[in-house]
Amino acid sequence: MVERDANVGRRIGDRIRLQRRALGLTQSKLAAAIEKSQNSISDFETGVAMPAGETLRRLSIVLQMPADWILNGAPGVPGEMQDLLVRLIDAFGDDGPGLLANATDEELARFVRLFRAVVDEK
Repeated sequence: MVERDANVGRRIGDRIRLQRRALGLTQSKLAAAIEKSQNSISDFETGVAMPAGETLRRLSIVLQMPADWILNGAPGVPGEMQDLLVRLIDAFGDDGPGLLANATDEELARFVRLFRAVVDEK
């Protein structure tokens, strides 16, 4: 594991957590699938540590998402907007992660812009 800036690590952790939940995996099941401990998954999801190398490759396979997405999120969507999206998805509870699972990058960017417009009006 590679230690990184907490904000970057937190965003990576959010993406890992949301996709894990969208796939119906527990931290323990994900840990077993990538041959890491449940504590490692918790550290990734809370931004304490970031996956690298072989662990990142395994996460990409199991989470069915490109490693670039795990590390960088949706292209063209600023980090703060991705943070807002995570908050919105979390607000839907266990159903939240599946809401945008099949969205294209363009659909995700439009959704985030719409969400941001609503937030800015409050």
